[in-house]
Amino acid sequence: MSAVRSCFAWVLMVTSIALAKERKSEYVSPEKALRQFDLLIERESPRQAIAMLQKSIEQNPKNFLLHSSLSLAYSLVDDHVKSIHWGERALTLSPNDAVVLSRLIFTRGGICDWRGLSRSMRRLSNMIEQGFYCNTG
Repeated sequence: MSAVRSCFAWVLMVTSIALAKERKSEYVSPEKALRQFDLLIERESPRQAIAMLQKSIEQNPKNFLLHSSLSLAYSLVDDHVKSIHWGERALTLSPNDAVVLSRLIFTRGGICDWRGLSRSMRRLSNMIEQGFYCNTG
């Protein structure tokens, strides 16, 4: 019985090592993901950009620029609900980013989603008065 347990433990260890190596090889740094995003957008492939950014966000959940870029990619495929969702998530990571806030205001206005729009516009106006802030990384 102990030989079976030893064999099982060995197989489990080898499988764990193989899976860890596979996960590591699939890792995409935020910088590389953002470069790929730019290339995919230039090639007019926003759906591919969305898939790549989603995977990168899973690996880097606190990266503001990945969330912001995913919001932009969703707006390019006219999925405004998801664009708003990811834009709001970007703002939770960088609450004073005027670019993302202005994009959210534009997107909400475009689909007649007036909830909180006047508050967001006042917030943006205050940001601009205090000095425009753009998180570039």
